[in-house]
Amino acid sequence: MGIKSEKVNFFKKNNIFPKVCSKMDCLTRIFEKKKNKTIRDQKVYSEKNVKNSFHSYSQSAISDTSSSKFIENRSKDPLIKQKYKDLTSSLPSCEKQKYFQEIKLDDDNYITISGFIINKPYQFLYYLLCIITGGFVYLIFLWVPQWKVSFTLKPSPLSTCNWVVIKDKYKEIDVLKIKKEDRGELIFTIYEGFQNPYDFQTKNESSETTPFTYIDYRYLRFIYYPKEQKFIPTYSWKDPLFMLPIEDISKGLSTRARDDREVIFGKNQMDIQEKSVIRLLIDEILHYFYIFQIFSIILWFSDTYYYYASCILAISAMNIIISLINTKKNIRLLRIMSRYISDVRVLRDGVWVTTLSSELVPGDIFDISDPNLSIVPCSSILLTGDCIINESSLTGESIPISKIFASKSAVELLNQVETEVPKELHKHYLFCGTKIIRVRKPFSKDQQAPALAMVVKTGFNTSKGSLMRSILFQKSTSFKFYQDSMRFVAFMAMVAICGFIVNVLRFVEMGITWKLIIVRSLDLITIVVPPALPTTLAIGANFAISRLKKRQIYCTSPSKINISGTVDIMCFDKTGTLTEDGLDVFGVRVIDTPHNRFGKIHKESLTLSFYASNYNDISPHNRDNAILYTMATCHSLKVLNNHLISDPLDLKMFDFTGWIFEENQEYLSKDDSQSFEDQNTAHDFNQEIVSSIVKPKKDLRINDIKDSNFENISSFELGVIKTFEFISHLRRMSVIVKEFSSSDMQVYLKGAPEIMKDVCLLSSLPEDYDQVISYYTGHGFRVIACAMKVLPDMTWIKAQKMTREEVEKDLFFVGFIIFENKLKPTSSETITTLKEADIRCVMCTGDNILTSISVSKRCNIIQHDVQVYMATIQGNIDSPDAKLIWENTESPEMILDNDTLMPQYIPSDSNDPSYYKNCFPEKYFLAITGDVFKWMINFSPYDVFEKMLVKTQVFARMSPDEKHTLVEKLQLLDYCVGFCGDGANDCGALRAANIGISLSDAEASIVSSFTDKKFNITCVFDLIREGRAALVTSFSCFKYMALYSAIQFISASILYSSASNLGNFQYLYIDLMLVLPIAISMGRSEAYPKLVKKRPTASLVSNKIIGSLLGNIFILLSLQLTVYYLVRLQDWYEKPLPRSDLFDVSNSDNSALFTFSCYQYILIAVILSIGPPYRQPIYRNRIFVFFIVVSLITVTLILCKPASWIYEILELSYIRSDFCLIIISLAIFNYTVTWLSEKYLFLPISIQISSMIRKLLCLNTTKRKKRYEEIQSALKF
Repeated sequence: MGIKSEKVNFFKKNNIFPKVCSKMDCLTRIFEKKKNKTIRDQKVYSEKNVKNSFHSYSQSAISDTSSSKFIENRSKDPLIKQKYKDLTSSLPSCEKQKYFQEIKLDDDNYITISGFIINKPYQFLYYLLCIITGGFVYLIFLWVPQWKVSFTLKPSPLSTCNWVVIKDKYKEIDVLKIKKEDRGELIFTIYEGFQNPYDFQTKNESSETTPFTYIDYRYLRFIYYPKEQKFIPTYSWKDPLFMLPIEDISKGLSTRARDDREVIFGKNQMDIQEKSVIRLLIDEILHYFYIFQIFSIILWFSDTYYYYASCILAISAMNIIISLINTKKNIRLLRIMSRYISDVRVLRDGVWVTTLSSELVPGDIFDISDPNLSIVPCSSILLTGDCIINESSLTGESIPISKIFASKSAVELLNQVETEVPKELHKHYLFCGTKIIRVRKPFSKDQQAPALAMVVKTGFNTSKGSLMRSILFQKSTSFKFYQDSMRFVAFMAMVAICGFIVNVLRFVEMGITWKLIIVRSLDLITIVVPPALPTTLAIGANFAISRLKKRQIYCTSPSKINISGTVDIMCFDKTGTLTEDGLDVFGVRVIDTPHNRFGKIHKESLTLSFYASNYNDISPHNRDNAILYTMATCHSLKVLNNHLISDPLDLKMFDFTGWIFEENQEYLSKDDSQSFEDQNTAHDFNQEIVSSIVKPKKDLRINDIKDSNFENISSFELGVIKTFEFISHLRRMSVIVKEFSSSDMQVYLKGAPEIMKDVCLLSSLPEDYDQVISYYTGHGFRVIACAMKVLPDMTWIKAQKMTREEVEKDLFFVGFIIFENKLKPTSSETITTLKEADIRCVMCTGDNILTSISVSKRCNIIQHDVQVYMATIQGNIDSPDAKLIWENTESPEMILDNDTLMPQYIPSDSNDPSYYKNCFPEKYFLAITGDVFKWMINFSPYDVFEKMLVKTQVFARMSPDEKHTLVEKLQLLDYCVGFCGDGANDCGALRAANIGISLSDAEASIVSSFTDKKFNITCVFDLIREGRAALVTSFSCFKYMALYSAIQFISASILYSSASNLGNFQYLYIDLMLVLPIAISMGRSEAYPKLVKKRPTASLVSNKIIGSLLGNIFILLSLQLTVYYLVRLQDWYEKPLPRSDLFDVSNSDNSALFTFSCYQYILIAVILSIGPPYRQPIYRNRIFVFFIVVSLITVTLILCKPASWIYEILELSYIRSDFCLIIISLAIFNYTVTWLSEKYLFLPISIQISSMIRKLLCLNTTKRKKRYEEIQSALKF
């Protein structure tokens, strides 16, 4: 009791809850009750090894799996390996000083926080080097921040550091300064929700004077917890109020408690920082591409190359301005999308006050029924009343969701909420940013009682905040083409530096002035690395985006265009993507009781006994009536503006009955429910509270009015007394219903056919139950099973006290409701086309597995003659001791071996070897559910898991998180993954995929790379075609720009040897009149109409690309040298006459090389303009052909008969007509040799040379396969 008194005194002294003393008494009782258990847990915890001690430690915000096999496999899975790196440094209760820790942000993102302090001597040296080098060192450290961290900072314990370096799993780093505030005694309450509630520090502890230390990283706040020596994210904070009774929670916070909590969480607003135009301009200009352009422009102006420098300056300025405008526009759109502040009524100090929603903190009680609220201002839980919420802004789900008030047990589940909300809480949980459609106040004697909600999370800690952060800080694009292009540019820069050094030495020998030496040598760098290269690389993607836009396919991430050309696998959602969005009731099958088998199908409700008997048989014991009453009452329909809203399936089901739905406008509160329970008198039906009433329409069809029960049926009504909402993991919902003037009640239940054996009496199931399910699911229908039971002499009070477990047991099976889901007309054809192009297609859906298999066969994801094996789990799904059984869907005796996933056969006579012969199919596929997928992640050997991923074509019953995880696991097998979904619950997968295609225009589609407005999967075919064309165009443009640089570099280097150079207008003509229009028009080639199996290469470092570049450079160099030496043999030859401070331009060397190189610029573009099988033939690109023809004619005129003004501007010298013919002949020869070599010689020669080099260096000559290709080979795919 001494401990108890001490804790109570502590709370009173520190005034943590000054207004609610009863809360502290309740808390103290709970603390004392749990104390012994916690001490035992801590002892067990301290005895565990590193692996187990890290297990599910919620306070550290680092979660773990419960599988030892999962841990064993972590070395094979980079995501798992990253998660388990150096665990000992982040374990709790370590006495050693911690220098870093790892924190799990969500299911797929981890960060490492490392402590640092400034290394002052090195920091001074850094500043000095920045000044001496004119800012060059500053730029280098800006582009490579890891170097700056290593140079200017030194490691420090987290407890004493002033800076932290945060590295995410993509190796991107952020350097943040620690923020410290002196909060005095407030420090005690700050850690209140981060530790065991009874484990508060006493005032005498040294931490009393510890400053409040925190960091803000990507809009998340991390608070330093001195006791554990680690930073804790605020989203892991657990409110002690969750342990209190709801009536105590509903009293709200005091002003003091509210102010304390604002210190932790900050304002309840998602205020995205908008950089100033100056800051954005500086950030843009300091990019290494623009720094190089600035260097080039300065060099050209100093060399009086004004025209081209001005053009590049104008293009660069325009690009920067466009980039700034787009950046500002996007940020403002995101600010509008995220920022919402309104007036809200809050219960503060026991009094209702109106304040701004930005002032809310976790634990606040606010009035959700306030008419001023149209958007949920924060993530909260509903305590009283009910409401309808539109969650499309977060999930893409267009159907409004019904929310009901939470029970005490539901509130306690909030302790499990960190980044994900448990499924059990969804029906009570109001997500921030969702739209309020309707709110009903609780039914109470006090008609003014509002509907209450408690704030759970605020700001960026909410689900909407998480979505906004995922948009702001997207995964960096890692594409081999972009990586290789940067490496190649770096290689070209090295070549330029070598040329710079060689020419400097040569010019010194020639006696050239140092100013001219530096200008001419630096000019070589701008020649070898052309500033227009990045612009030309984006040409193909930009043209592809414009073509896709004409097909109503919109791109939000241009860099993903090229990636779409390398897709290996496409994952498709089913409903709304492959099939039509809605479901139609195909009919109902009811049990024929005498025969204990299913009767005929009823395709209209009028053929059921309720109508067919002229209403003489309306008993719920009749199975026909029971299934009709189930369809009429067991749903989540709501009335909004005189229209029914609900899940489309429920709407179709209710429409099938033809009945009328009336909704009660008042809702029972917990207090009123209690007052009813305290009364001993029973209530009539009219007095009892029902949520809705259903009844047949008045215009009933009656065959014979005399034989009908018209008078009674006209007043026939069914009232819904209690509803158990649909829960995904239970896969069912049920209602308690009462008929007017009856003392009995009935339970009606609908759910997945698989769960009927758990809730129904087995004797009530018909003999052909499994056969009928297999038939309909096998033909692509969706089946919902129905059951019922009667509750005799049931009062309203007793019904309200019944638990779900009591209601949903010992039911009588009634029949099936069969829904038809039609394929979209384009689905089958598109899937077939993709598979013919060797693009694997899989289905990833939340639907029934048998239905999914059937639909996959109808749309050709699985061929009709291919065997399919389906996995089931025997044993506890959460245990590693459970066992997977892989059974053939058509022949259950055929199974798969759990280790090899190869077919086996279980014969009736195991001694007969003939049963084992010729029973293995050459090709087979797998189908699994989300439960099996999750079990295999946690407990299956990783090699078996990889095989499963390669062989599985249908992933059914997959949750949104499991879809997201599936995409990441496929990427680990080196797949380039595309995901196509309708936006509903597919946001995570769309965001994680290499390319995400949304068939929805909902707000959630912002996370996808592409959005299709036609809402069918033909967009996938169009996107991959355009992606391949854009990728090939990027390669062609890159090779063209590289060879353009090589041609100019060769020309300049040859002329430099004789102290000559190309003239400014010659450079201008080449760059602006020849290269730029040709490069742009080259990218206009449209995509080829067909897809071929072979994908275009995404690597620049390949035999085909390197061999082509080096071979072309050799030919170009040889022929330019030939022209150079031939012109020197002519009797009319005019040699250069240079000065020490000026190169001579007008000479025979210059004119011959200039005109011949112009032919090279033109003709090499023709050779590199690749046509089929990825792009249309070259003659279909009319603009490109036009520029080629015009350029050839113009260059020929300049060579043979130049006008006098052209002669003077280009500073040409005389070339005799016979030598003009030689230049033209050599140009034709150049084209012919290059075309033949490109087609027949370069690739085989490069392969041979590469093989010889590898053998000499003892390197592996075998080409590395992708991981999924290795697995396919092992499985004899």
